[in-house]
Amino acid sequence: MNNDRAWMYQRKDKRGCLNPVFLKGLDNFIQYVISRPSSYNGTNIQCPCSKCRNFGGFWNAETVKLHLMKNGFVSDYYVWSRHGEPYIAGQSGEQSSTHYSNTQDRTNEDNIMYNMVMNVAGPSFDPEMPNAEAQKLYDILKSSERELYEGCETS
Repeated sequence: MNNDRAWMYQRKDKRGCLNPVFLKGLDNFIQYVISRPSSYNGTNIQCPCSKCRNFGGFWNAETVKLHLMKNGFVSDYYVWSRHGEPYIAGQSGEQSSTHYSNTQDRTNEDNIMYNMVMNVAGPSFDPEMPNAEAQKLYDILKSSERELYEGCETS
């Protein structure tokens, strides 16, 4: 794997469009991940986008790709530790060993938290029904999306 990962944080070009270099790197990232049995179960992988942050869920490769195109990568994810890449001492890249140590500590803490959540809730989270007061609020919010009158462009 090419250690130059600057492309990960160059998602948009000067015009605000998706950067072709980012898209090529993204395709390589997805191929890398699905070639690693430890990070891909044949169906889903962890999403390293800035919203999911390698913690928010497991998705199919296409959904992860869309998340990354929309949200970009989580910051400082130069070593793809959640996607089957081991850290090698002296590895060239964007981060120092001190930074890696801090990242590794954070990753271990994330793993502990993730495992605790999975032990309690399991891999799927079934939403519970809101209580009566919360349901009233949801109904009010939903009604705010309706037109005030036919043809109204604001609500």
